[in-house]
Amino acid sequence: MKRVLLFPILTFFIVSPLFAAQQRSQHDVESDNSALTLLHNTMAEMLQKEPRQGLEKIADKFPLSNYTDFKINTEASIKTIKKPSTEISKDEWQAFIKTTFNADSESGEVNCKLVDLDDDGERDLIISSYSGGTGLFSYTGVLKRVGDKFVDINNYTENDTQVITGALYSENGRGANQWGQWVRINNQVYALWFNGEYDEDTFYLLRPFNKDNKIPSITIYYQYEYDNTAIEPQDEGKQLNLALNDHDKKQLIKSLNTKKYYFNKQKEEQEQETICPIPAGTSSEDAAHYWTEIAGNYVTQPVAVIPVWLNGTCFIGSVESYFGRGELMTISSPKDLNILGTYSITGVRHIKSIKSGWKSREENIPL
Repeated sequence: MKRVLLFPILTFFIVSPLFAAQQRSQHDVESDNSALTLLHNTMAEMLQKEPRQGLEKIADKFPLSNYTDFKINTEASIKTIKKPSTEISKDEWQAFIKTTFNADSESGEVNCKLVDLDDDGERDLIISSYSGGTGLFSYTGVLKRVGDKFVDINNYTENDTQVITGALYSENGRGANQWGQWVRINNQVYALWFNGEYDEDTFYLLRPFNKDNKIPSITIYYQYEYDNTAIEPQDEGKQLNLALNDHDKKQLIKSLNTKKYYFNKQKEEQEQETICPIPAGTSSEDAAHYWTEIAGNYVTQPVAVIPVWLNGTCFIGSVESYFGRGELMTISSPKDLNILGTYSITGVRHIKSIKSGWKSREENIPL
């Protein structure tokens, strides 16, 4: 069951004038560039020592400090809520219970964090909740301490509909490869938001109270390499109806390493040629099957469609990625569209380049 947490309503005239505070100063831009450079150099050093490691631990290099975590039950009455931690001052707690926010929560709890997000000497409020649903979503919002309340300055109109107040970013747990962690870089607090895809990983530095379209970011670009150890039946110990012999496996590996078959490499050229030869006498309607992959679903990212030769017959290999966390390939017959089976594929990612700059927001960084 999804529950919504509601606290006393804030009036709009308090929030609206604060919009001016969101305008970017040259000092902020210089601070962000400095933080971006330090993050880039730290990543490069980590990858130089261990090129194939994941960068989930990068946040450990920039730990957050001077914060207090606590949870609030969404079913609790405002009159019965007691201060959950001695680390919360009386003043902060009074501001908290006077604050209005909502959070869509499947578990019935909202995670809260008090930390000074903008170095003004007062701790602000971070709220996050697991909403669940088909995409297994989690949401994070930020509220600034203003007077005797915490105020949402990221959304300043009454007409905005939010899954969580002060929406800053979301995390899709199924159908993407995303996470967010709070870090402190050069004494500035950021939400480090990660979005992984098949051949690139991007890290965004989100300032809590800034909604500019451009965000400081670092993108790592990869190239994949497949070899004899890369291909296994998805169900361990279970072979396809037509098993790969050594010759066919060699040809399949060659196809996996041929970039023209990949959508993000030479899509236009691929659309102009069939994946498998079209037999004589095939109708124009059926001929379309010879360059069409099997449609996947939202939990994977389509990356390629390749020819798979089995005992002299050409089949269609639809390659999909779990957004950079491994691949799979579904083999189907273009003649009758029957699926023969699925292989798990494990390629070796080699770093091509690391680039820093300012990128436009992904669609679901703010909600």
